[in-house]
Amino acid sequence: MQLLFIGIGVISYDSQLLSIRKIREKKTELSYLEEEQIEKLFESVTLSKNNSLYYVVMLCLASGARWSEAESVTEKSLNAGGVTFHDTKNGLSRFVPLDQPMIDLLRGYLKINKTFDSCYSAFRSALERSAIETLPGQSAHVLRHTFASHFVMNGGNIRTLQTLLGHSSLNVTMRYAHLSIDFLEQAKTLNPIALFKIK
Repeated sequence: MQLLFIGIGVISYDSQLLSIRKIREKKTELSYLEEEQIEKLFESVTLSKNNSLYYVVMLCLASGARWSEAESVTEKSLNAGGVTFHDTKNGLSRFVPLDQPMIDLLRGYLKINKTFDSCYSAFRSALERSAIETLPGQSAHVLRHTFASHFVMNGGNIRTLQTLLGHSSLNVTMRYAHLSIDFLEQAKTLNPIALFKIK
């Protein structure tokens, strides 16, 4: 009889489960918007009748927020040079620095309107009008991927990105690592013999 260690206990009987092979999970491909596409999207967003849409899209692109996180931001969330997201996927609050013009823009809207209106369907309509194609299931999430991708391509640190996105595991954030201009290339200059001349 084979011993099977499961969780906190030990079972000591034969099981057909032992012969099941692990299913390989297919990794989701990520898409992000190029600069021209971002401009095109904003042109379409400004045509929307939903007054909150522009501000929520701006916040998602400036902070990497999930759509629901951005929609739930209030004036009180804007403090100490950035925004604090409280209603996050993992239940933990997360702070992301923003530049002052962005804080002023968001605060100006929220001072008058108090909250953002629901604008997810307005975003989907704007995306459709712009003729920008995204991968299935990644319409609003493409803004988060765009933030993360451009952050890394512009030289941002993967560990910092993990904190900004609120990922509990660095493995999830590593999906963006290949976009870094220095990804793996630093092996040439940061190894212990880089200073020695090879003869």
